[in-house]
Amino acid sequence: MVKLFSDYDLYIFDLDNTIIDENSYLFYAYKEVANFLSVRTNFSQSILEEDLMKYYNEFGRYKLFNRILEKYKLPAVLLNEMLTILRKVKLNEKLQIYPEIYNLLGNLMNLEKVIYILTNGNKIQQKNKISQIEWKELKISNIVFADDIVPKPSPLSVFYILKQSKIPENRAILIGDSEADKKCALNSGIYFINVKEFINQHQI
Repeated sequence: MVKLFSDYDLYIFDLDNTIIDENSYLFYAYKEVANFLSVRTNFSQSILEEDLMKYYNEFGRYKLFNRILEKYKLPAVLLNEMLTILRKVKLNEKLQIYPEIYNLLGNLMNLEKVIYILTNGNKIQQKNKISQIEWKELKISNIVFADDIVPKPSPLSVFYILKQSKIPENRAILIGDSEADKKCALNSGIYFINVKEFINQHQI
């Protein structure tokens, strides 16, 4: 078992499905997209939302909105407005940090460890998520948007963090949930732990 509290000086966290459940954001946004489309068309919001969720479960996020536009023969110009809703939606409640990760972040801060968030994805959307997380007393100001450099699994964003923090590779760890996170850590020569493994070891 990795001794996360003592073995490293630099802790790099992925965001989606590592600190928060991304679906909490996406599903609310899809509901708002369905509402928008129902207002602009004669289709039922509940049916549109049902189809969004169906396609998401079957195919994931890739071209999700295009599939809906194609099915209902809606004009392609609606896509930009749908994406704007996805990226700028205001949630009805704060996004919650996984309890085990909340405790880990608090402990690391008490130990004066250096903490970064490194996230792939559209910067506007990711900043919007971060602004709506229930951080409570946690204060994380070191946030790197990998798309500003090169998305993970490229190691370039980790190299940037290592340079900024002046901490060597053997004192750094990346905590994430995806194969891209794992490959990013491997490519940059730092340790990796899957967040699911950590949570399973530290469930409260």
